[in-house]
Amino acid sequence: MKYICIDIETTGLDPVNNQIIEFCALINPGNYFHCYVYHERYVCNAYAAALNVEIFKKLSKRDSDYKYYSPCQMMFEFKNWLNIQNLLETKINFAGRNIGSFDIQFLNKIPGWNEIRHAHRYLDIGNLYVQPSDDIIPDLQECLNRADFTMNIKHTAYDDALAVWNLMKYKGF
Repeated sequence: MKYICIDIETTGLDPVNNQIIEFCALINPGNYFHCYVYHERYVCNAYAAALNVEIFKKLSKRDSDYKYYSPCQMMFEFKNWLNIQNLLETKINFAGRNIGSFDIQFLNKIPGWNEIRHAHRYLDIGNLYVQPSDDIIPDLQECLNRADFTMNIKHTAYDDALAVWNLMKYKGF
């Protein structure tokens, strides 16, 4: 099965009021689309601001080491990337952690997202690492622990997408 691991970082947990500030879509470690997403004004809660302080520093500097797009530009560039991968006309399977209940809710707000053909079911890595004794689905770090990976997660969209990719490969996907 072909899939793309995606992850976002946001200014909070509310997809109605908060915004995407980082986006990554990863086919494999050498083939990915990554950017920071800027807005005229940020709607942010204190926890998200503290958690994403490094992203906000990058957004304030906008140095040439990274790509910075408005939400509409991000979608345009992402669709171009999908086209280069010969995936624009293909129904895409997306993988991630909390992808259906979180990431997709934010991405649905961006003009053009609905033009991307994707399956309405998502591969959530937490479900692949559930154990019978669990009370809740494990988070990304717990999935890494259970797979005995020693990745240092820096809470960036790229690192999280890469962690999902590694965990999917470990499970044979």
